[in-house]
Amino acid sequence: MNARNQMHLGTIVISGSILVWLAVFVLNSAAFAQERRSQLEESTQDAAQLARTDAQQSSRVRFKLQQPHRIEIDGIQLPGDTRVTSIFAGQVDVQATGLPSDNRVRLVPGLVTYKRLRLSGALPVAGDHIQWFRDMRRGTVNRRAGSLIILGRDLQEIQRFNFFESMPVGFEIDIPHAQWHLIIAFEWFEPA
Repeated sequence: MNARNQMHLGTIVISGSILVWLAVFVLNSAAFAQERRSQLEESTQDAAQLARTDAQQSSRVRFKLQQPHRIEIDGIQLPGDTRVTSIFAGQVDVQATGLPSDNRVRLVPGLVTYKRLRLSGALPVAGDHIQWFRDMRRGTVNRRAGSLIILGRDLQEIQRFNFFESMPVGFEIDIPHAQWHLIIAFEWFEPA
């Protein structure tokens, strides 16, 4: 073998070694990147689950209306026996975000949602609330503000919660219990 062939063979061996080393490096890099992605996805899912659990436990404002209360809605005359029969609740959905280059998961607030308010009263149906629902059904958007007033045993006001941009989204007649139910959606509420 002459020197030229030996040099050519040495170049092939070196090139082959470089190619093998490069292939191993690329495979290891791809495996490392896949492992990092799966770790980030797992930590994101764990953080999102933790955030959902935390949001359900601590971000929710809830109380049951077992004590006397009354409801007022701007421009609507409700019957005297009108009662709230749902839970007054709001919740912040927490979102987990992160970058592939950053191994930390960041929690940021997302949408704020509120449960619908369910008002109930005894039949027969009479009052402005049924007309309010009819107007919404016909396509006339008529949003109103209102207040939920918690009363003490002596029927004096203890606490007031104001809700805003409310509109009726459902109306039900419960024949077995001789009651009507008006379902109201609202955009937000706050203590007065």
